[in-house]
Amino acid sequence: MKQQRSQCPRRDTTWLTMWFLLFTSVLGAPVACYAHSGRLIMEYAPIVHYLDISRTNCSPSRLSPMVARLPAKHKQWIAGVRVLDPAIVYGAYACVQWLIRHGYDEAITNPDLGYDSAIDAAGFSDHCSARMIRLLVRHGANPHSTLALGAAALQGAYRCVHLLLQLGVPPNPINHHAPPLVGAVIYSDNVGHLGRVLPLLLRWGADPNRWQGGPVLPLFLAVGYYDVRESCAPCVRLLLERGADPNAIDRRGQTALLWGLRPGYVTTMAIMRMLVRKGANVNLADPKTGETPLMAAAALGNREVVDYLLRQGAERCVRDDRGWTAADYARVAHHESMATELACH
Repeated sequence: MKQQRSQCPRRDTTWLTMWFLLFTSVLGAPVACYAHSGRLIMEYAPIVHYLDISRTNCSPSRLSPMVARLPAKHKQWIAGVRVLDPAIVYGAYACVQWLIRHGYDEAITNPDLGYDSAIDAAGFSDHCSARMIRLLVRHGANPHSTLALGAAALQGAYRCVHLLLQLGVPPNPINHHAPPLVGAVIYSDNVGHLGRVLPLLLRWGADPNRWQGGPVLPLFLAVGYYDVRESCAPCVRLLLERGADPNAIDRRGQTALLWGLRPGYVTTMAIMRMLVRKGANVNLADPKTGETPLMAAAALGNREVVDYLLRQGAERCVRDDRGWTAADYARVAHHESMATELACH
C-alpha cells in the first residue's frame, strides 16, 4: 500500500523534526511548511531538547557548545523562535544569564509572534520566579505586562505576582487571555484551597466586579468550576467580603446561583447559603431564557437545593420563555416525585 505523502515537503524527517514542530507551536511561533525551501533548521532542536530535560538545572557549560554551532545568521531567531524564549519558559536561570551575557538578548526588548515581552514568557513558566523577572527587567524588559500577571496568578506564583504588582503592573487590566483574578480563582479551585495569590490581588485593589476580559467574573468560577472536585468556598467567602455582587449577570445572562446549578458543576450548599445571605435573589431569572435557580435545581433533581430555595422564597409558579415551570423542568428530567411536589396549584 502506498503511503500518503505529507503536505509539507521536507528532507530527513525524524522524530526530532516532529518534536520540534510541536514545541514551536506550543510557544506560539508558527513554522511555515514552505520555510527554507521545505527544510527546517535542525541546529536549534538539540538546544530545545536539552532545555526541556534540564530545565532549572540547565548548565551554561553544556549549552555553550550547542549555541556555538548555530549559523551566524540565525543567532537570535531559529525557525521563528528566539533562542532565549525556551530558556525563560523552562526557568533555566543560569542559562538565561549566559545567553544574555553572550548577546542573545533580542527577546528581552523586541516582541515576537508568541509573546509580547520576555516577562510574558517568564509568567507562563511552570518555574516562574521573581529572580528571573528581576534579571529580565535589569536588562531592559518592560515590566508592565498584564499578560504575565495573569499567567503568574494562574500558576499560583505568589512571589512573581507580588513583584509584578510592585513594579507597577495594574491589578485590574483588560486581558482576554489571562485575567489575574480569574487566574487566581482557577488556581485555588484546582489545588483545593484559597492560596495566597487571590488575597494578594484583592489587597492591591483588584476589583471582583470589574470585567478583566474573560467570559465570566471571578465569583462565578469560585462558585462552580467544571471538572473540579468541589467549589472553592473560601474563595467565594473572600470575594463576597471584598464586595463581589451576588446578583451580577455574566455575558451569557446567568447569575452566580444559576452558574453553580449547571450540569457538571460541583457547588456545595454552603456556597448557596453564602450567596443568599449576601443578598442573592433566588428569583432572578436568566434574561435570555427565563430560567430561575429553582428550575435549574429541579432539572438536576437536587432536593436539598430545591427545599432550601423554596424556604428562601423561590416562586414555583414562575414560567420561563417556553411557558415551563419548575415542575416541568423536573418532569422532563424524569424526577416525577419532585415534579408532583413543585406543581403549581
